[in-house]
Amino acid sequence: TTKPCYVDTPQTVSEGGGTLNVSVVRLPKVTYCKGLNYFGSTTRYEAGMVTSYKLFSQRYGYFEVRAQVPSTSLSGIQETLWLYPSDETLYGKWPDSGEIDFAEFYSDLATKDYPIVHFPGAPHDPNSNVVPNGCAAGSATPGGGFNDYAVLWTPTTITTYFNGKPCFTDAYGSYVKQPDTAPEPFNQPFFLNFTAALGMGLNAVNMHTPMPATTKVDRKSVWQYH
Repeated sequence: TTKPCYVDTPQTVSEGGGTLNVSVVRLPKVTYCKGLNYFGSTTRYEAGMVTSYKLFSQRYGYFEVRAQVPSTSLSGIQETLWLYPSDETLYGKWPDSGEIDFAEFYSDLATKDYPIVHFPGAPHDPNSNVVPNGCAAGSATPGGGFNDYAVLWTPTTITTYFNGKPCFTDAYGSYVKQPDTAPEPFNQPFFLNFTAALGMGLNAVNMHTPMPATTKVDRKSVWQYH
């Protein structure tokens, strides 16, 4: 499989040079990974993820992360800074309980950021993402440099930012459909996640994808909403 096995090792999660580092690495041989599916499976890749699950969560506010995603324009890498509900089944299985990907990087589209919001009805909401144009501020390039990724989450809107410049503002309420009723599902605490991953589709990983591919997190800040 081309899905990574998520493990906590010095190769996938580390601290050094003043940053938190999460990586995806290619293994020298195919390895069994119990976590890939119910029966277990094999993979050639391992990856790291850092999460504040059961450590910190918050409803509404301004969440900002300064990070550097991998410096490559070859296909195969996907990195995400995101928020996920503390109770992931409060309104039902994904996407019924929501997800806020306030920064999403695809290595084959390395000049842009592609944040997206998931909820029942999101596919019909033109403001829940920036596909296909992506988001960038001035001449900044996500791949290979430190950038500020943020989201302002209020009781009625979700606004994503790239280097302080708004990317999209989603007043999602009128697009919410069953089984949710607005302001669901974005009315419970969410927690932070930093994930190194592999690409899919046109951005599928292959043996030419440079690894290890590391996202470096310089800082994170969270403000409450009043």
